Amino acid sequence: MTSLDPHSHKLQLIVAAIAASLATATFLLSYDTLKKRKRRKHLEEDIKQSLAEFSTNSRLPTFGDQDDSLSSSLPLAYDEELMREQLARNYAFFSEESMAKIRNSRIVIVGVGGVGSWTAVMLARS
Repeated sequence: MTSLDPHSHKLQLIVAAIAASLATATFLLSYDTLKKRKRRKHLEEDIKQSLAEFSTNSRLPTFGDQDDSLSSSLPLAYDEELMREQLARNYAFFSEESMAKIRNSRIVIVGVGGVGSWTAVMLARS
C-alpha cells in the first residue's frame, strides 16, 4: 500500500481541483442568494406601491368582512354594465341569483400547481 506523499504532484492536483470546485460552488450559491434577495426586495417594493395606490382608491377586503362583498370594494373603474357584458355567457348559464351568489363569494385555492394555476387564472378572469 502506498502512503500519500504531501509533495506528490497527483495529490496536489486533487486538492487543487477540490478547492476550485468548492470555491466555484460557494460563488454560485452566493450569487444566487444575492440575486434572490434583490428580486424579493424589488417585489416587496412593487407590492407596497400597488397596495398604496389601491388603498387610495378603495378599501382592501379582509377575511373578517362578512357583510361587504368583494365587488363593492373594487375600484370604480369596473362598471356593472361592462362586467355583465364580459360575463354574458356566465349569466346565460347560471341564473341571476346564482351569479349574485358567485360574485359575492370568496374562494381559496390550495396549491397552484398544474391544475390549480389554471384554475386561479380562469377564476381571476371570471
